Amino acid sequence: MKNLIVTIFILLPFFSFSQKVNENLIGDWVSLETRYILSFTNSTIGFLDWGEFQECYTKSDTIFFESPDIIKKDYSYLDSIERKPVVKRTVVTGIEVLGGYKINGDSLTINVINDNLFFDLKLHKFKKLEAKNSIDFDSIFIESSWCMGLSPSMEIKILSNRDFYFKGKMYTEKLGNYKGRLSDDLHRLVSDKIRQLDFNSYDSAYFAGHTDGQTRNLILYHNGNRERIQIYGHEAEPLELNVFFHYLTELYKNINLKELNFELEFEEMERLYPKPPPPLSKEMLDLIEDFDEE
Repeated sequence: MKNLIVTIFILLPFFSFSQKVNENLIGDWVSLETRYILSFTNSTIGFLDWGEFQECYTKSDTIFFESPDIIKKDYSYLDSIERKPVVKRTVVTGIEVLGGYKINGDSLTINVINDNLFFDLKLHKFKKLEAKNSIDFDSIFIESSWCMGLSPSMEIKILSNRDFYFKGKMYTEKLGNYKGRLSDDLHRLVSDKIRQLDFNSYDSAYFAGHTDGQTRNLILYHNGNRERIQIYGHEAEPLELNVFFHYLTELYKNINLKELNFELEFEEMERLYPKPPPPLSKEMLDLIEDFDEE
């Protein structure tokens, strides 16, 4: 069972881990140094900017979790005209381990015992995300593009009445147009993730310094306001935005969706640009002039 976050709210009869996560770990943690993300519910752990949530439990100072599945592109059922692959999942059995974690208030440190996910970095420091606003959303729209990797491409719209619209485009486990409804618990979870965002401090666009990254868009309406953010890549934006997208792009796997026989049309996305750099100071201009003269 690889399906995400809602296990914090739903008791699943086939849940195999008899132990749970230390309640002090539950929440979202970000590393400013490595830009890693750790998201815990009372029975799952999630990593990085997008991807599966694995079943998880803690014992003593050690975190045990399911090995992530292997995900590959799958073109097998497509004709030669449409290039819209889904993902093919190879289930991996086994347990991974993160060890030596310590919590001090809103700080978490982890000494990595099995470092397959964290490469050669042996000590990680994380900060817990807290609520920064009290927004009650009217509607949310997110869009994610595909890239040459396996980034899931989709469009999602969520209304305050809990209606959920999903369009799977590439590398998702459903392709096409669907509608469902959020449970009260999932609506609460989405609201909690929105309240970790600080729209007053954000730029309208964040762009990584490399090519072939994924583009993610967010439009949020609340109390007559429209918030709009565009993100290219995964290296420049505030990490709580990655947490937000991480949860929302997994939601469709946990909702009873009904396929629609028409194409969903959402709000048109205008292209945004990063803010221009500030003007050079007189001192910097003088240095450049002196350098040119030399």
